[in-house]
Amino acid sequence: MKKMVLLYYCMFFCVSLFAQTNFRDITLTQALEQAKKEDKMVFVDCYTSWCAPCKYMADKMFPQEKLGKYMNERFVCMKINVERGEGVDIAAKYGVSAYPTFLILKTDGALIYKIVGGTETADEFIAKVEEGFGEKSAYKMEERYLKGDREETYLFDYVNSLLASGVDDKAREVAGEILAPLSVKKKCSEVYWPIYDNHRLSPIGSENLKFFLENADRFRKMVGSEKVDAKLLFLCDNRLEEMLRGRMPATDADLDAAEKELKKYNLKAAYLCDYIEMMRAINKGDTDKIYSLYPKVYENMSEGKLSYLYFRPILLFSGKGKWTDEQKNGFIKLTKQLAKRMNSQQMQNSLQYFAEAIPKF
Repeated sequence: MKKMVLLYYCMFFCVSLFAQTNFRDITLTQALEQAKKEDKMVFVDCYTSWCAPCKYMADKMFPQEKLGKYMNERFVCMKINVERGEGVDIAAKYGVSAYPTFLILKTDGALIYKIVGGTETADEFIAKVEEGFGEKSAYKMEERYLKGDREETYLFDYVNSLLASGVDDKAREVAGEILAPLSVKKKCSEVYWPIYDNHRLSPIGSENLKFFLENADRFRKMVGSEKVDAKLLFLCDNRLEEMLRGRMPATDADLDAAEKELKKYNLKAAYLCDYIEMMRAINKGDTDKIYSLYPKVYENMSEGKLSYLYFRPILLFSGKGKWTDEQKNGFIKLTKQLAKRMNSQQMQNSLQYFAEAIPKF
């Protein structure tokens, strides 16, 4: 009788095990080799230990029989913590920066499709995976490209499908093929503006962006000042925000260059001048000036930007006896006022906790 119970238990365990998504404890190289043997693709679950949606997918979605059957029939599946060991290299190689991210790879390691974020149901996740193999998917459209088709409308569609699949490197390569045979004048026309306007196709430091900046006035005439100025403003805004966050050098020479850029492109953006003024004050250690600029810079700033721009200038001089009691009280008042208009509970809490900590600064 005991043997029968044990046998039944083992059978039940095995059925349960294979009903769920089978994540194998192997390296990416081993997964690619195994997929080749089994005539499958590779599915990589990129997670972190602190990511709540990652845990939800692991605990609630992937154990489901329907999803497990779908995944196991098509993929060799593996999980990787992107903050440890091989995971760090995988995240860098495939541009993983949000979690969870799921990669679908060919057996040579080429990226077919990238899914960012989890789902509430197994059906939703299956639908997301299926999107990567539909008629308009990069996976399906690649065949024409490999056969040598370079018809422009098709190439634009292929670029968009590559972007939708998260295959940015290939999308930039194909966009480059679209632009390569064109004259300078034609490149600046509205037809090709989507390439220059897309930060994934024309990232900071790229030849595309360099061309755009060198020909901004020509783009204004052919595409329109409103669109071009919005792009220029976005670039200046992004650069100055990175400086204010301490992620880019912000010496006086850097700030002089940023001011010249605003004047060169005739951009009217008072708030960017306020950023520059704030950073000059930080460089000088002029806490009185920083304090006077705080309401001007932050009072009407969006919630998203406040989350990464608000705290640093105050913290730079905390614990050094730089802030007077009057200034601390002013910061507390402003911080509490901002907390009241936040939509996010997390941001409300962050500002409230920060206000409570200011007296110690």
